[in-house]
Amino acid sequence: MNNRMNAQPLPIGLAYIGGFVNKELHSVRLLDLMFSEDYNADVINAIKTFAPDVIGISLRNLSNHSYIDTRWAVPITQQVITTIKKVSQARVIVGGPGFSTLPVPCYEYVGADFGLVGDSGEAFNALISDIEADELDPTAYQGLVYTDSNETRYDGSVCTSSFTPTPYYEGLNLDLYNKAGFGIGVVTKLTSWQYGSGSLRVSKSPEDIISELKTLSRLENFKKVFFIDNAFNVPSKDAEVLCEALIHARLGLHWSTVLSPSNPDSQLIKLMKEAGCVFSLITADDALTADDDSIYKICTREKLGFGLNVGFGGIGESEDSVNKKLKFLSEANATISYLRYGVSVMPGTAESEALLQSGRINDEKELIKPHFYVDPAVEPWLLAKLKELSANIQIVNNDNGSNKPRLFGLLPTLPHNTSKTRYFGPLKVLTSLFFNSMIAARKFKTSI
Repeated sequence: MNNRMNAQPLPIGLAYIGGFVNKELHSVRLLDLMFSEDYNADVINAIKTFAPDVIGISLRNLSNHSYIDTRWAVPITQQVITTIKKVSQARVIVGGPGFSTLPVPCYEYVGADFGLVGDSGEAFNALISDIEADELDPTAYQGLVYTDSNETRYDGSVCTSSFTPTPYYEGLNLDLYNKAGFGIGVVTKLTSWQYGSGSLRVSKSPEDIISELKTLSRLENFKKVFFIDNAFNVPSKDAEVLCEALIHARLGLHWSTVLSPSNPDSQLIKLMKEAGCVFSLITADDALTADDDSIYKICTREKLGFGLNVGFGGIGESEDSVNKKLKFLSEANATISYLRYGVSVMPGTAESEALLQSGRINDEKELIKPHFYVDPAVEPWLLAKLKELSANIQIVNNDNGSNKPRLFGLLPTLPHNTSKTRYFGPLKVLTSLFFNSMIAARKFKTSI
């Protein structure tokens, strides 16, 4: 079932990679496997019919980050690369957010030829040109993982990208994405917390966003958009400018996004509603306050639906803190409350240090596999308590006197935060997308 509880997001990062490849110089094909029933067969068929020279794989997540129903994603990528190498001589390049979390362990596990860490649109385009020309100097690239003298080499740096081209949608089943979950994702701005800092790594202008939406509006029944943004409402001024542009464009879209509880701006929420916002996702901060001036009460007053993420079981969790969170959930009165049990452990976090100190892991590279932390003080009883709560739908009385169901869902855990231009002739590019998206390329042909 495709709904807000089970979203199937469009692989926007891979679409941007395809957008960076010059279509006048290189042939590009996108193979979308998100809805594939047999991705291995589809990959083999695409390789046989398109015969790419380079294949790139975007590893979006290391796992589904679920303590309750854990699924490790990296072996899927390894399996696909193994399949590729049985039927093709194409070089394989791997990248993506999951890969960038632990690039060296991921690179060595999946058996790729190269890895790109970070936002690698420009770097990928340059790399495939150098591969084609047989003039590749790996030391000239930042954020490149490769093998030299049977040893993995990585300089520790990160690729950066301007996100300037229009995403390459050809080959994506946009109609299905339009119907799945929150609709089609469009980047507005992103911070770089997953690469070790909270600095802004991309911020698109309202003009570029509107242009992208107008391109997508050619789709039949295109009505839903998810604005990909770590905190749409921070700063308020940028959000206001975009909302005003959306109102002026009159595209008739319904959109959702992520809001930060740190900026409870009632005027902005009103403007968002006027601009077509129908739902927001909010992760609770440490304050756990839902007073009249909080973003939760503002959303309720303005009748903007919101989903509230609250994590349980982190370091220092106790019976008192659990009860405080449950009281907060009741007061916040979200449309959907996402209760997340345990912390999906990422490198460089306090939970990772706790696993090291306890001997559960000996090195952070082991976090390529799913590991979870639940504070020992609550582990014996917390999961049962949350399951009991999530099994119930609570009926609350709204301001207008009507009864409206509020859903508590026990969901997977969330992890803690953690150029050059050359021309060597036409390169054929194939792009293949699934849970861990694939990119492929070969001399004169690139497969993404």
